[in-house]
Amino acid sequence: MKTITACFLLFLLFPASSVFCAETDSPSRPLSDCFPADTYLYLECPGVRDLAERAKSTGLYSLWTDPSMSALRAYCGSPDSDSSLQSTDSALPAFLALQQSMSGGVALGLIGSPSVPQWLVVADVGSAEPQARALLDSVYSYESSRGFPPRPSEMSGTPVTSSSLDDECSAIFQGLLLFGSRDALASSLYMLHADAPSLSLTSSVDFTKSMSFLSGRPSYRAFLDPQVLLRDVRSAVPPSAPLDPAPLLDAFGLGDVETFSLEGSFVLSGVLERVRISTSSASSPLIEMSGRSPVDESRMRLIPRSALLCSARSVDPRSSYSLWRKFSDAAESASPDFSLFPPSPFPAVDLRNALASLESASGVSIEKDVIANLGSSSISYLTVPEGENPLGMLTGMQQVFLLEAANEEPLSRALSSLADAAQRNPSLLGPPGLAPDDLPFKVQTSSLGTIKVVYLDYASPTLSPSLAVYGGYLIYANNTDSLKKAIDNIIAPSPSITDSEEFRRARSALSKSPSQIAYLSLDRLIDLAYQYIMPSILSGVDAAQARGDASFSSADVPPAYVPKRHLDGVCLCISASGNLLDSEVYSPTGFAPLLFAALFSAASRPALARLEAAVAPPQSTDPPRARLIEMGRRLQLSTILRAEKFPDRLSDVVGPEFLQAPQDPSPESPTDYVYVPGLTMSSPGRKVLVYERSGLNPDGRHVLRVDGSVEFLTEQDFQSLIQEQTK
Repeated sequence: MKTITACFLLFLLFPASSVFCAETDSPSRPLSDCFPADTYLYLECPGVRDLAERAKSTGLYSLWTDPSMSALRAYCGSPDSDSSLQSTDSALPAFLALQQSMSGGVALGLIGSPSVPQWLVVADVGSAEPQARALLDSVYSYESSRGFPPRPSEMSGTPVTSSSLDDECSAIFQGLLLFGSRDALASSLYMLHADAPSLSLTSSVDFTKSMSFLSGRPSYRAFLDPQVLLRDVRSAVPPSAPLDPAPLLDAFGLGDVETFSLEGSFVLSGVLERVRISTSSASSPLIEMSGRSPVDESRMRLIPRSALLCSARSVDPRSSYSLWRKFSDAAESASPDFSLFPPSPFPAVDLRNALASLESASGVSIEKDVIANLGSSSISYLTVPEGENPLGMLTGMQQVFLLEAANEEPLSRALSSLADAAQRNPSLLGPPGLAPDDLPFKVQTSSLGTIKVVYLDYASPTLSPSLAVYGGYLIYANNTDSLKKAIDNIIAPSPSITDSEEFRRARSALSKSPSQIAYLSLDRLIDLAYQYIMPSILSGVDAAQARGDASFSSADVPPAYVPKRHLDGVCLCISASGNLLDSEVYSPTGFAPLLFAALFSAASRPALARLEAAVAPPQSTDPPRARLIEMGRRLQLSTILRAEKFPDRLSDVVGPEFLQAPQDPSPESPTDYVYVPGLTMSSPGRKVLVYERSGLNPDGRHVLRVDGSVEFLTEQDFQSLIQEQTK
């Protein structure tokens, strides 16, 4: 059933693949009636036609239909393009025919099970039963051609077809197409036959409550039973595990979550998704961490327009500090000897103990003298200056946090006292027993006019975490240069993120008075991609065209301004009221379909793995040829990290067992293959890359070419080819 599973995932990911004109009919009954009450993950699209039609309003759709994309569209749609969707064995045409005829919706559910998770998909096909049967017929015909004919059976008096490969089942009943794991389908058909909605997900109190937080008719909606998920997380961790997740989950208040629901709709040129979470207590750490008062968006004028990522928050600093202490204590008590990070060449710093030591040495209380003098507002941003490559260990990025200073003078004194204590006692910041001269950093101070700067000196200009108090803010930056630029921007603000038209469009889709806002600039991200990533991609495209593998060139790839014209940035906001947490995300495409497709794929992984192995293209029955094909695949993959160059030696990529030909199990020499060095992926595809040594075959030799093809040549043809290539 892999094909129908893949088609369903395709439906989730690319709903705009078809054009519909008819109005969406209401389903004959709620699709949640088809799912048992212990369904812990449920995703529903109420109307397939409506979803596909609305999806055409997104920036991704308009980008795909942009005239500059015509060459790529032509290539992707050509019969000879290398795409599994063009396979004659694919059920995609039958799937699209069903999609175009459907009048109802479709739903996916993951169902609790003591062993392998059960899953079920239900589509309201209505009068499109013939198209639904055609889809199933195409799937089972494909499996039969691979030696796995379907098995007919019956459940609750309904004819059911089972895959003889993975035992996944399908049925058509009362205008519904159902397919999924055997137990889930049996449970669904029993409820439908018995007309027992009291046994279904619809009757679940948590499901009903979750859905009540959503609007009347979203484009799609989802339900998650968080307690079942947390229970499974806890039970999945054995007692011998180095980390107990329970204290950490409780520290964040995740155990307080009662309901989790999501809806998605299409606005502007993107997708707006709303997540609503209810907690058992209005004082849950999750609520406190989210903030209760509206964020002061006027402060965002201090975020440079060139920011790649930025956020503004209105969160009580005492709550944040208390949560950090609680989380830190829980992590340490869960497993004192467990580290989330690999060993570092630098001595580890225990931040909690270091702060406690500094408090004792300086007479300053972090909570009373620092946290108490901070306001609730804060902003942060990440920028990449022009000309800096962000891929080089992120050293070119500038990271800045501005925390509101409610009382600057006492805050400055506390910061100075802490710095003085660290300078007098440098060993306080290192592990016990380490000499001060062996520390990888030192606490230093400097001045910017009248402003005192405290920073950690790593002997690196790009890594000097810095603190200062100025202009009503406690400023943190990842280096002193970033700190100076932040102060300059406070003195004379430059064009800010609020001046960005892209930000204003994305912001307009969200609630007006949230407690948190975050924004990712796709304009800036696209600029960085075109500057640092696209050159190698375009080079590969031209190399593919030269080999005849692609019909388009780098000139056909649209320039950066084209995707920037269609795609708005990603914007998120969070609000909390009482015990209800409301999050909204606006993006070019929704996150939920991607997430649930991944979860659905993971749930059916064992069956898919068996199917992958069973329906994989038949392996070559010629072992010498198969050996060279695999060798070519490994050589081509190795060029990704070598700027498209093949390795200097064949042994750099394949092990000793690969260097002995299968037709010569006891070779006299350590290798049966001759490698031709100095070639690249841009070399002519017909050039010989590897060939068998003389004497392995009486009639000639197998040769591997740069394009990955393998041929058997007579000795005469081989010698002519090699002589021509070496000229």
